[in-house]
Amino acid sequence: MFKYNFCVYGTYSYYPHYPRIYFDDYPHFAYARRALCCTMALSHHFFKGGRPMDSIIQYYELANFDDFSITGFLVPTGHYAQKIGLIDLFKEHLKIKMKTVHHTPVEKIIELFVSMIAGCPDIKTVNNRLVPDKLAAAAWCQKQFADQSRVSEVLHRITPENLLQLEKIFQTLFCEQSLARRHPLNEWLTVDVDMTGLPVSPSSRTYEGATFGFMQKEKGKGYKLTCPYTGGEFGEVFGGLLDPGSAHCATKLVELLLLIEKRVGSPPNSLVKYRTRTQLLLTQAKMLEDLARRREEEASRARKFQRRSILERRSKKLRTRAELLREEAAQVLKISQSFDILRQHNPRRGILIRGDAGFGTIENVMFLSELGYDFLFKGFSPHTARVLAKEVLENQWIRFNPAVSVAELGIIKLPGCPYPVRVILGRTKTAKPQVFQYFHLITTVPERLKDPIGLLKLYNARQTIEAFIKTGKNVLNLKHFRVRNFYGIQFTLALGLLAHNFMNWARREIFAGTPLARIGIREFVEQAMRVPARLKPLEIDMPATLFPETSVYAQALIRATEKKLSAQMLLPFVN
Repeated sequence: MFKYNFCVYGTYSYYPHYPRIYFDDYPHFAYARRALCCTMALSHHFFKGGRPMDSIIQYYELANFDDFSITGFLVPTGHYAQKIGLIDLFKEHLKIKMKTVHHTPVEKIIELFVSMIAGCPDIKTVNNRLVPDKLAAAAWCQKQFADQSRVSEVLHRITPENLLQLEKIFQTLFCEQSLARRHPLNEWLTVDVDMTGLPVSPSSRTYEGATFGFMQKEKGKGYKLTCPYTGGEFGEVFGGLLDPGSAHCATKLVELLLLIEKRVGSPPNSLVKYRTRTQLLLTQAKMLEDLARRREEEASRARKFQRRSILERRSKKLRTRAELLREEAAQVLKISQSFDILRQHNPRRGILIRGDAGFGTIENVMFLSELGYDFLFKGFSPHTARVLAKEVLENQWIRFNPAVSVAELGIIKLPGCPYPVRVILGRTKTAKPQVFQYFHLITTVPERLKDPIGLLKLYNARQTIEAFIKTGKNVLNLKHFRVRNFYGIQFTLALGLLAHNFMNWARREIFAGTPLARIGIREFVEQAMRVPARLKPLEIDMPATLFPETSVYAQALIRATEKKLSAQMLLPFVN
């Protein structure tokens, strides 16, 4: 196994001092390298006896390639993983019951993690991209990466306990590395929530837990992934919730808020308002039970059989409704206890929840109001927007762009919601003249901070989570399932979300102090990772990793490394 100094990198030219050969006054280079060499003499380049050669000469050889990496930036990312303790966390917490032959189960999971940040679309790609790459394997504390069949096998051994262990690793790294946790507590931390579909073949029966549901633009079979994400300068995902394809995002808000509070903290308000709902539900249940008892007494006194049957059915329905209310009260109590446990030790901060119309139900608006969150949602019901539009005069509309206008409705009470909220009405032009489509935004953001135009811009800024979902599916290849059992799918998705955060943190560290510190995840995976590297042993047993001097990513890496070294040398000595 290679040994590395974490800060020793260098650059090299693609064509350093190769022997020069002359054919009839035409200079050419003979490229000799320790690799699979291909020497091609083209007819318009090489001449024999003053005449062009008609044939192409080809020559191939095999050579040792252990000191070369086609995904060179796996080396500095591996060094960063060692620096933040990621590999040690996996070895400490992840316990998979599986026999070790050449590679431990944890090493195979780390290889799966590396394949994601290297842009491998599936497991079988690791045979060509990772297994031959001993230079990258050494940076990730392995002698050589395992075969794809071994990596695939370990995913079938995942249990619910392993999911909890991975969650602990995720939480530990997030607490230590997250930029969102360092955001000022007195300023809003905007958290976007969204759900996306992960379809499978409609005829497949081997994907555990996959059901039919709405997948993006059409009905299909698969799963639903719901994520809270904070974009902008942070670009961090808090985790994910995996459900069957029939799940709806409006029912996932409680779990999302618990996950958000676990990661970054809780809003400053207490749960007193939410707990009053429990007493209200129990009171309603008692009233229904009393009414059911009176119906039963009336049924016992009824003389006609038909009248007695009607009263008994009414009594049964009333008791069923009362039982449902008591179950709801018990659920409210359980939820409040879960939030109480988190809020006992959590820091208090301002949190703004932002979501699309799927989350903008009246129930969710009430729930967030009672828990003390600020929020910005698009309203769930288009019918409500059309009804509200009837009360808006033409001169109240403010032009947002050529197709969209908005109007301020102020703080009102929506149907079914006991809490007043601020509502912004919007309309969009259609192909028919004087025919509009209406929508409404529901928020707690006061008008003094955001006027209607600014509020719509703030809502449109949630496109960052749409970009994150697209990156996760197409760059991290989360839409390509590496396994078909439910726990294995859930594990790989959580590992992919952790890989997204890791690359977000790694790029800032690797390219610190350069413009490339803010490159996107797609560019980092598809461009920077493709930069080759090779090993250059030094006399003092401290080998350096060399990168091409023509690569802008390699140049930024070297500049960032030199700045860190110079900053370390400027520090005063401490006795």
